[in-house]
Amino acid sequence: MNNEVIQKINKHLFETITSWLPEAKVSAQGYQACNPLRGDKDPSSMTIYADGKAFDFAVNQSLDCINLWAERNRMNNSDAIKYHIEKLDIHSNHFNHKNNKPKLKVYLDAKEKKERPSE
Repeated sequence: MNNEVIQKINKHLFETITSWLPEAKVSAQGYQACNPLRGDKDPSSMTIYADGKAFDFAVNQSLDCINLWAERNRMNNSDAIKYHIEKLDIHSNHFNHKNNKPKLKVYLDAKEKKERPSE
């Protein structure tokens, strides 16, 4: 999956975190909350940063908002990403996943050659 897509989804989830992780509390570094992935009861054990990445200090684990949102909605990460690509209208197929440059296909028209983003 394209890094830019993951970043957009994580950014959106961070910006809306209190709607899907209501126990998250504002902290100096972003938000703090219990980690729903492990039945955590300590609201200061996990920090969620503005880039959508998170760290659970109790178990020394890096994760992100996608992991947390997926668990909250009983989905795997792949399905959560697909859901948000559709919901946020992200067109990931318009990017070359190796260098994030738009892919172009050449279409032959009866009168001229046209370049358009691939579909």
